Amino acid sequence: MTTRRNYSSNRGHAELGIPALTGDDHKYADRRRSWAWGLPVISRIEVDDPDYPDHVIECGRMIEFGLLNARTNPAAVVGGKPDFTIRIQSQHVNESHLGFDGDLDHRGTNLYVVTPKAVQDKVREKLYDRKNVAPFAEVAEFAGGRHANDVLVATNVTPIGRCHTITYYTHKRGDDPASNYRHEFGEEHPHAPIKPILCVDARGRFWLAGGDYTVPNPGITN
Repeated sequence: MTTRRNYSSNRGHAELGIPALTGDDHKYADRRRSWAWGLPVISRIEVDDPDYPDHVIECGRMIEFGLLNARTNPAAVVGGKPDFTIRIQSQHVNESHLGFDGDLDHRGTNLYVVTPKAVQDKVREKLYDRKNVAPFAEVAEFAGGRHANDVLVATNVTPIGRCHTITYYTHKRGDDPASNYRHEFGEEHPHAPIKPILCVDARGRFWLAGGDYTVPNPGITN
């Protein structure tokens, strides 16, 4: 069974006895260090799921999705408020991660959301609708943007809505130990933003389909 590794800041994980970084781990730790503006990285979290990349670089702990209704115009004006939100329960935030694929060019790579089983069970119960599903590839193509042809998972998903904002907390050099970051998708193209579509699958996992964002070291852009 393949083990996926999520490279993270050490906040909240020192007591878990995470094994020391070895070999190629240092390459991915360096990428996380760049994302954190030079803050040292020593933690590694094992993610046992073959549908995630082998090496996920953590942006931060996942907090909240701000969504537009499925019927909302995809070119909604940037700067507005989301129609509704999906928030990770506080007791599960430290086990929920927003990250990107460490083996791809970080400017064009995809975002991934990794959550514990307790969150997945709740998502499957509340959000997955077997009567409203489509292949992930079709949803990504419909969403458009630079990620329109990226197939993150080969399964059917339930589209929830256009992802207007995403909120996560992390620690970057010069910031408070736990700073919240709220990214608004499409912020650089206010007249025609291409926002990803948040989806869930039958296992209760979150997926971002399509979109025109990039993930350079300073933070998520577009």
